[in-house]
Amino acid sequence: MTEPNSSKSVTSLSQREIEILRLVVTGATNQQIATQLNITSNTVKVHLRNIFSKIGVSSRTEASLYAVRTGLVEVEPQPEDVQATSTAEPNDVPAIQNEELFSAVAKNSSFQSTPTLASKLSIGFPDRPVKSTQPGIKLWFMIIIALLLLVGIGIWITQLIKPSLPQQTTTIPSPETPTQLWNQLTPMNILRKNFDITNYNGKIYVLGGAEVDNVIGAMERYNPQSDTWTQLSPKPTPVTDIQMVAIGNRLYVAGGTLKSGTVTDQLEVYDPEVDQWQTLVALPEPRSGYAAASVDGKLYLFGGWDGTDYRDETWMFDPDTETWQARTAMPQARAQMGVVVISNRIHLIGGEDTNGLLTLHQSYDPFQDEENEQPWRVWPRLPQPSNQIAAVAVLNSIYIFNTQHNNLLVYDINNETWNSFETALPENLNYLTAVSLNAHVYLIGLIDNNQGFHVKYQVLYQTQLPLITR
Repeated sequence: MTEPNSSKSVTSLSQREIEILRLVVTGATNQQIATQLNITSNTVKVHLRNIFSKIGVSSRTEASLYAVRTGLVEVEPQPEDVQATSTAEPNDVPAIQNEELFSAVAKNSSFQSTPTLASKLSIGFPDRPVKSTQPGIKLWFMIIIALLLLVGIGIWITQLIKPSLPQQTTTIPSPETPTQLWNQLTPMNILRKNFDITNYNGKIYVLGGAEVDNVIGAMERYNPQSDTWTQLSPKPTPVTDIQMVAIGNRLYVAGGTLKSGTVTDQLEVYDPEVDQWQTLVALPEPRSGYAAASVDGKLYLFGGWDGTDYRDETWMFDPDTETWQARTAMPQARAQMGVVVISNRIHLIGGEDTNGLLTLHQSYDPFQDEENEQPWRVWPRLPQPSNQIAAVAVLNSIYIFNTQHNNLLVYDINNETWNSFETALPENLNYLTAVSLNAHVYLIGLIDNNQGFHVKYQVLYQTQLPLITR
Protein backbone atom coordinates (compact mmCIF):
# COMPACT_ATOMS: atom_id res chain seq x y z
CA MET A 1 0.00 0.00 0.00
CA THR A 2 1.33 3.45 -0.91
CA GLU A 3 1.76 5.67 2.11
CA PRO A 4 -0.37 8.82 1.95
CA ASN A 5 1.53 12.03 1.36
CA SER A 6 1.42 13.69 4.77
CA SER A 7 3.08 16.78 3.34
CA LYS A 8 -0.22 17.67 1.69
CA SER A 9 -2.01 20.33 3.74
CA VAL A 10 -5.30 19.48 5.39
CA THR A 11 -6.42 23.02 4.61
CA SER A 12 -6.43 22.20 0.89
CA LEU A 13 -9.62 20.20 1.50
CA SER A 14 -12.96 21.98 1.44
CA GLN A 15 -15.39 21.54 4.33
CA ARG A 16 -17.56 19.24 2.19
CA GLU A 17 -14.50 17.13 1.27
CA ILE A 18 -13.57 16.80 4.95
CA GLU A 19 -17.13 15.66 5.73
CA ILE A 20 -16.91 13.01 3.02
CA LEU A 21 -13.44 11.86 4.11
CA ARG A 22 -14.66 11.37 7.68
CA LEU A 23 -17.56 9.28 6.42
CA VAL A 24 -15.17 7.22 4.29
CA VAL A 25 -13.25 6.33 7.46
CA THR A 26 -16.44 4.93 8.97
CA GLY A 27 -16.70 2.50 6.08
CA ALA A 28 -19.72 4.20 4.50
CA THR A 29 -20.40 3.43 0.84
CA ASN A 30 -20.80 6.14 -1.81
CA GLN A 31 -24.58 5.72 -1.69
CA GLN A 32 -24.66 5.95 2.10
CA ILE A 33 -22.56 9.12 1.99
CA ALA A 34 -24.83 10.58 -0.70
CA THR A 35 -27.93 9.84 1.37
CA GLN A 36 -26.50 11.36 4.56
CA LEU A 37 -25.27 14.54 2.82
CA ASN A 38 -28.29 14.84 0.50
CA ILE A 39 -26.22 14.76 -2.68
CA THR A 40 -25.98 12.31 -5.59
CA SER A 41 -23.72 9.26 -5.70
CA ASN A 42 -21.98 10.70 -8.77
CA THR A 43 -21.20 13.87 -6.81
CA VAL A 44 -19.62 11.72 -4.08
CA LYS A 45 -17.43 10.04 -6.71
CA VAL A 46 -16.26 13.42 -8.00
CA HIS A 47 -15.47 14.60 -4.48
CA LEU A 48 -13.48 11.42 -3.80
CA ARG A 49 -11.41 11.93 -6.95
CA ASN A 50 -10.66 15.48 -5.84
CA ILE A 51 -9.80 14.33 -2.31
CA PHE A 52 -7.44 11.60 -3.57
CA SER A 53 -5.74 14.11 -5.86
CA LYS A 54 -5.32 16.75 -3.15
CA ILE A 55 -3.88 14.46 -0.47
CA GLY A 56 -1.89 12.24 -2.85
CA VAL A 57 -3.53 8.85 -2.32
CA SER A 58 -5.09 6.28 -4.60
CA SER A 59 -7.50 4.30 -2.40
CA ARG A 60 -10.09 4.71 0.35
CA THR A 61 -7.78 2.89 2.79
CA GLU A 62 -4.92 5.31 2.16
CA ALA A 63 -7.31 8.24 2.47
CA SER A 64 -8.56 6.89 5.81
CA LEU A 65 -4.99 6.49 7.05
CA TYR A 66 -4.29 10.07 6.02
CA ALA A 67 -7.34 11.28 7.95
CA VAL A 68 -6.11 9.54 11.11
CA ARG A 69 -2.51 10.73 10.79
CA THR A 70 -3.45 14.37 10.17
CA GLY A 71 -5.93 14.52 13.04
CA LEU A 72 -9.12 14.78 10.98
CA VAL A 73 -10.15 11.61 12.81
CA GLU A 74 -8.78 11.00 16.30
CA VAL A 75 -7.85 7.56 17.59
CA GLU A 76 -8.16 7.51 21.36
CA PRO A 77 -6.83 4.59 23.46
CA GLN A 78 -9.23 3.08 25.97
CA PRO A 79 -8.17 2.14 29.55
CA GLU A 80 -6.15 -1.08 29.66
CA ASP A 81 -8.77 -2.90 31.73
CA VAL A 82 -11.26 -2.80 28.88
CA GLN A 83 -12.27 -6.31 27.93
CA ALA A 84 -11.33 -7.66 24.50
CA THR A 85 -14.97 -8.31 23.71
CA SER A 86 -16.85 -5.23 22.56
CA THR A 87 -19.77 -3.78 24.48
CA ALA A 88 -21.30 -2.40 21.29
CA GLU A 89 -24.86 -3.24 20.54
CA PRO A 90 -25.57 -5.26 17.38
CA ASN A 91 -26.94 -2.18 15.61
CA ASP A 92 -23.83 -0.08 16.27
CA VAL A 93 -21.68 0.45 13.20
CA PRO A 94 -17.92 0.02 13.82
CA ALA A 95 -15.89 3.01 12.73
CA ILE A 96 -13.15 0.72 11.40
CA GLN A 97 -14.48 -1.88 9.02
CA ASN A 98 -11.22 -2.54 7.22
CA GLU A 99 -8.49 -4.64 8.83
CA GLU A 100 -5.96 -3.32 6.32
CA LEU A 101 -6.60 0.22 7.53
CA PHE A 102 -6.22 -0.76 11.17
CA SER A 103 -2.99 -2.62 10.49
CA ALA A 104 -1.66 0.35 8.52
CA VAL A 105 -2.55 2.79 11.28
CA ALA A 106 -0.84 0.65 13.89
CA LYS A 107 2.28 0.38 11.73
CA ASN A 108 2.60 3.90 10.34
CA SER A 109 0.96 6.38 12.68
CA SER A 110 2.68 8.34 15.44
CA PHE A 111 0.92 6.38 18.18
CA GLN A 112 1.32 2.70 19.09
CA SER A 113 -1.56 0.37 19.91
CA THR A 114 -1.31 -3.02 21.60
CA PRO A 115 -3.38 -6.11 20.71
CA THR A 116 -5.20 -5.93 24.07
CA LEU A 117 -5.99 -2.27 23.79
CA ALA A 118 -9.43 -1.33 22.42
CA SER A 119 -9.59 1.79 20.25
CA LYS A 120 -12.27 4.01 18.89
CA LEU A 121 -12.46 6.70 16.20
CA SER A 122 -14.04 10.00 17.22
CA ILE A 123 -15.96 11.38 14.23
CA GLY A 124 -18.73 13.34 15.84
CA PHE A 125 -19.95 10.27 17.77
CA PRO A 126 -17.51 10.15 20.73
CA ASP A 127 -19.71 7.93 22.89
CA ARG A 128 -20.33 5.24 20.30
CA PRO A 129 -18.51 2.01 21.28
CA VAL A 130 -16.49 0.19 18.64
CA LYS A 131 -15.44 -3.42 18.37
CA SER A 132 -12.01 -3.91 19.85
CA THR A 133 -9.13 -5.83 18.29
CA GLN A 134 -8.34 -9.41 19.26
CA PRO A 135 -4.86 -10.80 19.95
CA GLY A 136 -5.10 -13.05 16.93
CA ILE A 137 -6.07 -10.33 14.48
CA LYS A 138 -2.61 -10.03 12.91
CA LEU A 139 -2.42 -13.80 12.38
CA TRP A 140 -5.83 -13.85 10.72
CA PHE A 141 -4.90 -10.83 8.63
CA MET A 142 -1.74 -12.61 7.38
CA ILE A 143 -3.77 -15.73 6.55
CA ILE A 144 -6.28 -13.66 4.56
CA ILE A 145 -3.50 -11.94 2.62
CA ALA A 146 -1.91 -15.31 1.83
CA LEU A 147 -5.23 -16.68 0.58
CA LEU A 148 -5.77 -13.61 -1.62
CA LEU A 149 -2.32 -14.06 -3.11
CA LEU A 150 -3.05 -17.73 -3.86
CA VAL A 151 -6.36 -16.78 -5.52
CA GLY A 152 -4.59 -14.13 -7.61
CA ILE A 153 -1.93 -16.60 -8.74
CA GLY A 154 -4.65 -19.11 -9.64
CA ILE A 155 -6.52 -16.55 -11.75
CA TRP A 156 -3.28 -15.63 -13.53
CA ILE A 157 -2.52 -19.27 -14.33
CA THR A 158 -6.10 -19.76 -15.56
CA GLN A 159 -5.73 -16.83 -17.95
CA LEU A 160 -2.60 -18.40 -19.37
CA ILE A 161 -4.29 -21.62 -20.37
CA LYS A 162 -7.83 -20.59 -21.35
CA PRO A 163 -8.87 -18.96 -24.67
CA SER A 164 -9.08 -15.19 -24.96
CA LEU A 165 -12.46 -13.82 -23.86
CA PRO A 166 -14.16 -10.72 -25.22
CA GLN A 167 -14.07 -7.58 -23.10
CA GLN A 168 -16.41 -4.61 -23.38
CA THR A 169 -15.11 -1.07 -23.58
CA THR A 170 -16.88 2.23 -24.17
CA THR A 171 -15.46 4.32 -27.00
CA ILE A 172 -16.28 7.54 -28.82
CA PRO A 173 -16.26 7.10 -32.59
CA SER A 174 -15.06 9.87 -34.85
CA PRO A 175 -17.96 11.85 -36.35
CA GLU A 176 -16.66 10.71 -39.74
CA THR A 177 -17.19 7.01 -39.05
CA PRO A 178 -20.24 5.32 -40.62
CA THR A 179 -21.38 3.98 -37.21
CA GLN A 180 -22.55 7.46 -36.32
CA LEU A 181 -25.74 7.66 -38.38
CA TRP A 182 -28.36 10.40 -38.13
CA ASN A 183 -31.83 9.12 -37.20
CA GLN A 184 -34.96 11.19 -37.83
CA LEU A 185 -37.36 11.39 -34.88
CA THR A 186 -40.78 12.92 -34.28
CA PRO A 187 -40.48 16.73 -34.00
CA MET A 188 -42.03 18.88 -31.27
CA ASN A 189 -45.76 19.52 -31.39
CA ILE A 190 -45.26 23.28 -30.93
CA LEU A 191 -42.97 25.07 -33.41
CA ARG A 192 -40.76 27.64 -31.66
CA LYS A 193 -37.23 28.97 -31.28
CA ASN A 194 -35.12 30.37 -28.43
CA PHE A 195 -36.42 27.61 -26.14
CA ASP A 196 -34.32 25.29 -23.98
CA ILE A 197 -34.17 21.57 -23.28
CA THR A 198 -32.86 19.30 -20.55
CA ASN A 199 -33.07 15.63 -19.64
CA TYR A 200 -34.53 14.17 -16.47
CA ASN A 201 -35.22 10.55 -15.54
CA GLY A 202 -34.60 9.27 -19.07
CA LYS A 203 -36.86 11.80 -20.81
CA ILE A 204 -36.31 15.15 -22.56
CA TYR A 205 -38.14 18.34 -21.52
CA VAL A 206 -38.61 21.33 -23.84
CA LEU A 207 -39.66 24.69 -22.41
CA GLY A 208 -40.62 28.19 -23.47
CA GLY A 209 -39.43 30.03 -26.56
CA ALA A 210 -40.90 32.24 -29.23
CA GLU A 211 -43.48 31.46 -31.88
CA VAL A 212 -43.77 33.70 -34.92
CA ASP A 213 -45.33 36.60 -32.99
CA ASN A 214 -45.62 35.36 -29.42
CA VAL A 215 -43.59 34.24 -26.38
CA ILE A 216 -44.87 31.03 -24.79
CA GLY A 217 -44.43 29.02 -21.61
CA ALA A 218 -45.31 25.66 -23.17
CA MET A 219 -43.63 22.58 -21.68
CA GLU A 220 -43.39 19.32 -23.65
CA ARG A 221 -41.84 15.99 -22.68
CA TYR A 222 -40.27 13.55 -25.16
CA ASN A 223 -40.14 9.80 -24.48
CA PRO A 224 -37.24 8.22 -26.43
CA GLN A 225 -38.63 4.72 -25.89
CA SER A 226 -41.89 5.42 -27.73
CA ASP A 227 -40.76 8.42 -29.85
CA THR A 228 -43.76 10.40 -28.59
CA TRP A 229 -44.39 13.87 -27.12
CA THR A 230 -46.61 14.78 -24.16
CA GLN A 231 -47.82 18.31 -23.40
CA LEU A 232 -47.40 19.32 -19.74
CA SER A 233 -48.43 22.26 -17.56
CA PRO A 234 -47.06 25.50 -19.03
CA LYS A 235 -44.67 27.74 -17.16
CA PRO A 236 -46.65 30.47 -15.34
CA THR A 237 -44.39 33.20 -16.76
CA PRO A 238 -43.89 32.71 -20.54
CA VAL A 239 -40.27 33.52 -21.45
CA THR A 240 -37.62 33.12 -24.10
CA ASP A 241 -33.78 33.11 -23.97
CA ILE A 242 -33.62 30.91 -20.88
CA GLN A 243 -31.78 27.78 -19.75
CA MET A 244 -33.40 24.97 -17.80
CA VAL A 245 -31.33 23.00 -15.25
CA ALA A 246 -32.23 19.75 -13.49
CA ILE A 247 -31.22 19.59 -9.81
CA GLY A 248 -32.41 16.62 -7.80
CA ASN A 249 -36.02 16.01 -8.80
CA ARG A 250 -36.77 19.59 -9.90
CA LEU A 251 -36.22 21.64 -13.07
CA TYR A 252 -35.08 25.23 -12.42
CA VAL A 253 -35.69 28.12 -14.83
CA ALA A 254 -34.35 31.61 -14.07
CA GLY A 255 -35.17 34.96 -15.67
CA GLY A 256 -35.78 35.24 -19.42
CA THR A 257 -37.32 37.76 -21.81
CA LEU A 258 -41.06 38.45 -21.76
CA LYS A 259 -43.27 39.13 -24.81
CA SER A 260 -42.93 42.87 -24.13
CA GLY A 261 -39.15 42.61 -24.46
CA THR A 262 -38.68 43.21 -20.74
CA VAL A 263 -36.14 41.01 -18.96
CA THR A 264 -37.54 39.33 -15.84
CA ASP A 265 -35.98 38.29 -12.53
CA GLN A 266 -38.45 35.43 -11.87
CA LEU A 267 -37.17 32.05 -10.67
CA GLU A 268 -39.65 29.24 -11.25
CA VAL A 269 -39.20 25.54 -10.55
CA TYR A 270 -41.04 22.58 -12.08
CA ASP A 271 -41.77 19.25 -10.38
CA PRO A 272 -41.94 16.54 -13.09
CA GLU A 273 -43.46 14.00 -10.70
CA VAL A 274 -46.62 16.01 -10.07
CA ASP A 275 -46.55 18.33 -13.14
CA GLN A 276 -46.63 21.52 -11.06
CA TRP A 277 -44.79 24.86 -11.06
CA GLN A 278 -43.66 26.91 -8.07
CA THR A 279 -42.22 30.43 -7.81
CA LEU A 280 -39.08 30.84 -5.69
CA VAL A 281 -37.02 33.84 -4.55
CA ALA A 282 -36.21 36.21 -7.43
CA LEU A 283 -32.78 36.69 -9.00
CA PRO A 284 -30.63 39.52 -7.64
CA GLU A 285 -31.31 41.34 -10.95
CA PRO A 286 -33.22 40.59 -14.18
CA ARG A 287 -31.35 38.36 -16.65
CA SER A 288 -31.84 36.60 -19.97
CA GLY A 289 -29.47 34.94 -22.43
CA TYR A 290 -27.31 33.73 -19.53
CA ALA A 291 -25.51 30.39 -19.11
CA ALA A 292 -26.69 28.07 -16.32
CA ALA A 293 -25.39 24.79 -14.92
CA SER A 294 -25.48 22.65 -11.79
CA VAL A 295 -22.56 21.38 -9.70
CA ASP A 296 -22.92 19.66 -6.31
CA GLY A 297 -26.63 20.40 -6.11
CA LYS A 298 -26.21 24.16 -6.63
CA LEU A 299 -27.44 26.31 -9.54
CA TYR A 300 -24.81 28.58 -11.14
CA LEU A 301 -25.79 31.44 -13.45
CA PHE A 302 -23.29 33.39 -15.59
CA GLY A 303 -23.49 36.73 -17.38
CA GLY A 304 -26.34 37.36 -19.79
CA TRP A 305 -28.35 40.41 -20.83
CA ASP A 306 -30.16 42.73 -18.40
CA GLY A 307 -32.24 44.57 -21.02
CA THR A 308 -29.62 47.24 -21.58
CA ASP A 309 -26.11 45.78 -21.25
CA TYR A 310 -24.16 42.53 -21.35
CA ARG A 311 -23.25 41.34 -17.85
CA ASP A 312 -20.33 39.49 -16.26
CA GLU A 313 -21.78 38.52 -12.85
CA THR A 314 -21.69 34.97 -11.50
CA TRP A 315 -24.45 33.93 -9.09
CA MET A 316 -25.02 30.75 -7.13
CA PHE A 317 -28.47 29.60 -5.96
CA ASP A 318 -28.67 27.12 -3.08
CA PRO A 319 -31.96 25.14 -3.28
CA ASP A 320 -31.61 24.07 0.36
CA THR A 321 -31.61 27.62 1.73
CA GLU A 322 -33.33 29.23 -1.28
CA THR A 323 -30.76 32.03 -1.37
CA TRP A 324 -28.67 33.69 -4.08
CA GLN A 325 -24.98 34.43 -3.50
CA ALA A 326 -22.48 36.37 -5.61
CA ARG A 327 -19.42 34.51 -6.87
CA THR A 328 -16.30 35.57 -8.79
CA ALA A 329 -17.43 37.38 -11.95
CA MET A 330 -16.59 36.22 -15.48
CA PRO A 331 -13.41 37.68 -17.01
CA GLN A 332 -15.57 39.31 -19.72
CA ALA A 333 -19.23 40.29 -20.00
CA ARG A 334 -21.18 38.27 -22.58
CA ALA A 335 -24.41 36.40 -23.29
CA GLN A 336 -25.81 33.51 -25.40
CA MET A 337 -22.96 31.11 -24.49
CA GLY A 338 -22.76 27.36 -24.79
CA VAL A 339 -22.32 25.58 -21.46
CA VAL A 340 -21.22 22.07 -20.41
CA VAL A 341 -19.93 20.52 -17.18
CA ILE A 342 -16.89 18.22 -17.16
CA SER A 343 -15.27 17.03 -13.90
CA ASN A 344 -17.07 19.73 -11.89
CA ARG A 345 -15.74 22.49 -14.16
CA ILE A 346 -18.35 24.59 -15.95
CA HIS A 347 -17.19 25.39 -19.49
CA LEU A 348 -18.58 28.56 -21.11
CA ILE A 349 -18.05 28.69 -24.85
CA GLY A 350 -18.54 31.41 -27.44
CA GLY A 351 -21.37 33.90 -27.05
CA GLU A 352 -21.75 37.55 -27.95
CA ASP A 353 -21.02 41.04 -26.61
CA THR A 354 -21.14 44.61 -27.94
CA ASN A 355 -18.48 43.75 -30.54
CA GLY A 356 -20.37 40.75 -31.99
CA LEU A 357 -19.85 36.98 -31.87
CA LEU A 358 -17.06 35.54 -29.71
CA THR A 359 -14.57 32.66 -29.76
CA LEU A 360 -13.96 32.65 -25.99
CA HIS A 361 -13.64 29.35 -24.12
CA GLN A 362 -13.32 29.68 -20.35
CA SER A 363 -14.19 27.44 -17.41
CA TYR A 364 -15.28 28.05 -13.83
CA ASP A 365 -14.47 25.80 -10.84
CA PRO A 366 -16.99 26.31 -7.99
CA PHE A 367 -14.81 24.51 -5.43
CA GLN A 368 -11.79 26.71 -6.12
CA ASP A 369 -14.04 29.74 -5.73
CA GLU A 370 -15.15 28.43 -2.32
CA GLU A 371 -11.49 28.19 -1.29
CA ASN A 372 -10.83 31.78 -2.42
CA GLU A 373 -8.63 30.55 -5.25
CA GLN A 374 -8.82 31.72 -8.87
CA PRO A 375 -11.80 29.75 -10.28
CA TRP A 376 -11.48 30.88 -13.90
CA ARG A 377 -9.30 29.19 -16.51
CA VAL A 378 -8.78 30.10 -20.17
CA TRP A 379 -8.86 27.30 -22.78
CA PRO A 380 -8.09 27.31 -26.53
CA ARG A 381 -10.61 29.44 -28.42
CA LEU A 382 -13.31 28.25 -30.78
CA PRO A 383 -12.14 27.97 -34.40
CA GLN A 384 -15.09 30.16 -35.41
CA PRO A 385 -17.03 32.83 -33.48
CA SER A 386 -20.48 31.56 -32.50
CA ASN A 387 -23.45 32.27 -30.24
CA GLN A 388 -26.61 30.35 -29.23
CA ILE A 389 -24.41 27.26 -29.16
CA ALA A 390 -25.86 23.74 -28.96
CA ALA A 391 -23.24 21.96 -26.83
CA VAL A 392 -23.03 18.67 -24.92
CA ALA A 393 -20.32 16.89 -22.94
CA VAL A 394 -19.41 13.36 -24.03
CA LEU A 395 -16.94 11.88 -21.54
CA ASN A 396 -13.90 14.18 -21.80
CA SER A 397 -14.98 15.83 -25.04
CA ILE A 398 -17.23 18.78 -25.88
CA TYR A 399 -19.50 18.46 -28.93
CA ILE A 400 -20.70 21.74 -30.46
CA PHE A 401 -23.25 21.71 -33.26
CA ASN A 402 -22.68 24.96 -35.11
CA THR A 403 -25.60 26.04 -37.28
CA GLN A 404 -23.84 29.26 -38.33
CA HIS A 405 -21.04 27.30 -40.02
CA ASN A 406 -22.97 24.03 -40.51
CA ASN A 407 -20.33 21.87 -38.88
CA LEU A 408 -19.58 19.90 -35.73
CA LEU A 409 -16.74 21.08 -33.49
CA VAL A 410 -15.25 18.55 -31.07
CA TYR A 411 -12.97 19.67 -28.26
CA ASP A 412 -10.70 17.13 -26.53
CA ILE A 413 -10.13 18.21 -22.92
CA ASN A 414 -7.05 16.00 -22.54
CA ASN A 415 -5.28 17.22 -25.69
CA GLU A 416 -6.79 20.74 -25.54
CA THR A 417 -7.51 20.72 -29.27
CA TRP A 418 -10.49 21.55 -31.49
CA ASN A 419 -11.44 19.46 -34.52
CA SER A 420 -14.05 20.31 -37.15
CA PHE A 421 -16.28 17.83 -39.01
CA GLU A 422 -18.98 18.13 -41.64
CA THR A 423 -22.48 17.21 -40.50
CA ALA A 424 -25.84 16.26 -41.97
CA LEU A 425 -27.49 19.33 -40.42
CA PRO A 426 -29.76 21.28 -42.78
CA GLU A 427 -28.42 24.69 -43.76
CA ASN A 428 -31.68 26.50 -43.00
CA LEU A 429 -31.87 25.66 -39.29
CA ASN A 430 -33.26 28.69 -37.48
CA TYR A 431 -32.53 27.47 -33.97
CA LEU A 432 -30.94 24.33 -32.50
CA THR A 433 -30.49 22.80 -29.04
CA ALA A 434 -28.71 19.61 -27.96
CA VAL A 435 -28.90 17.23 -25.02
CA SER A 436 -27.10 13.94 -24.30
CA LEU A 437 -29.08 10.97 -23.04
CA ASN A 438 -27.59 7.53 -22.49
CA ALA A 439 -25.39 6.83 -25.54
CA HIS A 440 -27.04 9.35 -27.86
CA VAL A 441 -27.13 13.07 -28.56
CA TYR A 442 -30.59 14.47 -29.36
CA LEU A 443 -30.83 17.62 -31.51
CA ILE A 444 -34.09 19.57 -31.45
CA GLY A 445 -34.68 22.75 -33.42
CA LEU A 446 -36.65 24.73 -35.96
CA ILE A 447 -36.25 24.98 -39.74
CA ASP A 448 -37.40 28.16 -41.53
CA ASN A 449 -39.87 28.98 -38.72
CA ASN A 450 -42.32 26.41 -40.08
CA GLN A 451 -40.81 22.94 -39.66
CA GLY A 452 -39.68 21.07 -36.58
CA PHE A 453 -36.28 19.35 -36.56
CA HIS A 454 -35.44 16.36 -34.32
CA VAL A 455 -32.63 13.84 -34.85
CA LYS A 456 -30.32 11.67 -32.80
CA TYR A 457 -27.12 9.79 -33.31
CA GLN A 458 -25.04 7.42 -31.24
CA VAL A 459 -21.86 8.88 -29.79
CA LEU A 460 -20.99 6.01 -27.44
CA TYR A 461 -21.02 2.33 -28.27
CA GLN A 462 -19.70 -0.93 -26.82
CA THR A 463 -16.96 -2.78 -28.67
CA GLN A 464 -15.72 -6.30 -28.02
CA LEU A 465 -11.96 -6.46 -27.45
CA PRO A 466 -9.96 -9.64 -26.77
CA LEU A 467 -8.19 -10.02 -23.47
CA ILE A 468 -4.42 -9.81 -23.83
CA THR A 469 -2.91 -13.07 -22.60
CA ARG A 470 0.57 -14.52 -22.66
